[in-house]
Amino acid sequence: MTIQLLDQRVHRLGADAESQLTPTVKRLEDEISRLQKLVGEFATISRKEKYIFRPVNLKQLVDDIVDLQASHLAQKGIEIQTSLTGDLPTVNIDADKMKQALLNLIKNAGEAMPQGGAITIDVFTANDRLIVEISDTGEGIPLDIDAFEPFVTSKKEGTGVGLVIVRQILTAHDGKISYRSRLGEGTTFRLELPQRS
Repeated sequence: MTIQLLDQRVHRLGADAESQLTPTVKRLEDEISRLQKLVGEFATISRKEKYIFRPVNLKQLVDDIVDLQASHLAQKGIEIQTSLTGDLPTVNIDADKMKQALLNLIKNAGEAMPQGGAITIDVFTANDRLIVEISDTGEGIPLDIDAFEPFVTSKKEGTGVGLVIVRQILTAHDGKISYRSRLGEGTTFRLELPQRS
């Protein structure tokens, strides 16, 4: 029986039954949606991805992502700011995959601030590496959680797979990702990419 049929049958039972059963049906719908998302993400981490490396202006890529996300985040009371060094080198990356990684981190940052806050994206060079830092003023990651452990999450609706995918993308670029976090103060994810064009 599909969830839609169940919903229709509950509706036909009358107001009393509907008021009692509707929350259960809603929870089932939410759980099915979460499981579908998990299956999709699991497929992503288990298959061999193709990467197309091209010279990319990282400043432009970050600006494009911010333009896409700013109004959505503003509706949640979240301000997004960037600090990008003007003379950033062109970097040889798969733009779509890197955009996916950055969007995932920005989405996570937004979810860590249900009451609003700020996200800052800093991009700069250091020791022949291109560094991207995404910081939030959110809840922070508990010390007993390894954010990169598959299927482990501190979020109510998280699957625990998103950061695994982000780390895979960075590894494919000969890069690395790390984070620092303080409970109640926020988290900073640091991405390091080799400077090669």
